[in-house]
Amino acid sequence: PLLSTGFDVTIEAGLALVVAKRRFRNDEEESIEVTITFPIPVHATLFSLEARIDGRNLRARAQRRAAARDTYEAALKQGKSAVLHEEVLRGVHMLSVGHIPPGGEIEVTTSWAMTLSIVNNRGFLRIPLTVGDIYGRSGLSDSDDLTHGGPSQSAKLIVRCGNGTVVLKDHRLNEGSATVPLNRPIDLTLSNWTPRDLHGQAADGREVVLRVEPQDANDSTLSAAVLIDRSGSMAEASDAGRPQTTKHQAVIKALTAVAKQLGDRDVIDLWEFDDSVNRVEQRAPSRPTAPSPKRRKTSLQKTLLDLIGHMQAPSGGTEIGAALGKVIEQSKARDVLLVTDGKSYALDVQTLASFGRRITVVLVGEDSLEANVGHLAALTGGDIFVATGADLQHVLAAAVGALRHHHEQPRCIKGGFRHIEAKRGNAAISAEWRKTKGQTEATDLGRAVAAVSASIALPALPVEAATELAEAEGLVTHLTSLVLVDEEGVVLK
Repeated sequence: PLLSTGFDVTIEAGLALVVAKRRFRNDEEESIEVTITFPIPVHATLFSLEARIDGRNLRARAQRRAAARDTYEAALKQGKSAVLHEEVLRGVHMLSVGHIPPGGEIEVTTSWAMTLSIVNNRGFLRIPLTVGDIYGRSGLSDSDDLTHGGPSQSAKLIVRCGNGTVVLKDHRLNEGSATVPLNRPIDLTLSNWTPRDLHGQAADGREVVLRVEPQDANDSTLSAAVLIDRSGSMAEASDAGRPQTTKHQAVIKALTAVAKQLGDRDVIDLWEFDDSVNRVEQRAPSRPTAPSPKRRKTSLQKTLLDLIGHMQAPSGGTEIGAALGKVIEQSKARDVLLVTDGKSYALDVQTLASFGRRITVVLVGEDSLEANVGHLAALTGGDIFVATGADLQHVLAAAVGALRHHHEQPRCIKGGFRHIEAKRGNAAISAEWRKTKGQTEATDLGRAVAAVSASIALPALPVEAATELAEAEGLVTHLTSLVLVDEEGVVLK
């Protein structure tokens, strides 16, 4: 029933607005319900849903999750067309379109926004389209579970940028547009851009000013346990354009380059995992030699390079949860840097987050999936970076640089809020709410500014206040969903 898909991307001053249009048609003799499960970035904020039914444009409203599901189910029982958008897992969303009449079409438009990841002063945006191969149980019901494969489809991509130059990986943008396959992510890179204030209007009428800038360099000491995925899936090609290099080989190469940039005051604890997890240890030479009095003490760089040479080849499964648990238990490092393709649901996010360690994740490969590992990073104050083999060295260096910045948990906000700051993807983000001096023009980018700013404030609010804010701003979160009902349409039996 999915006829076509299109993406309209606007990038301004480090903020990306992604508008997705999906058109469904019912070729059956009875009305049908369509459900589609798909990923969006963990830090993305979905804030708008519209549907075009019989030439009429309908806009969804946010309700608490249970209430939104009840509204949708009640509409279907009454024979009315309805649309529901839910976050079923952090980073995985489900769109339900109910009662498409025989021969009828419904076009659904959703909008989400997020700040770019910054690497070497360039901005990166990945629009994930597939969930990759899933190992273990996802926790979803059979009807909602994630699948991989299916017929290859394509989408029309339009990219607009008023500041800087945008490049589309593996394809060429012709006057800002391209046709892209839906079986791999859309990777966009922004260069030569300049930070500036972005303006929007909050649901309470206040003006919102959002600013995104590259994070300042920090010379603080690094203290990190580096956990490398060596499961069987890491033997796959790291980049479709470079099939001769595996993900694991790309990680080794990137880690070697990063090791040469470390100082002796830094602390690095190297681990690797598949079905089990092990600390990478130095091996004694086959013929011990007497130490030379002129030989200097081994530096961290030399030690880490030696450890990298002792890492094992990929094999086995992906037990991320058990690996993280053991590293947190046995390593004294302040932070954890996880390098993986993310193909596992075998981790208890809440339990791991409760240990108080900051966990930053570098996802490797086009089929990597944020989902649970991205959620874990978000909960612990860590970052999420995505990379293919070609850019992994720079991405890993950016992740290490981000860990040099000490993390402070957001303070609980009681009452109103006027200013909040966050660090995501090596970018420094600030949002300020001001009294409106005049009428602010309503634009899609302005709505995105307000939505992203609100999403930054949510973790610092009590649950009830966060729920009310998400409802007011029309956000899809773990607390709220978007739902619309066609009250004027034909009632279907």
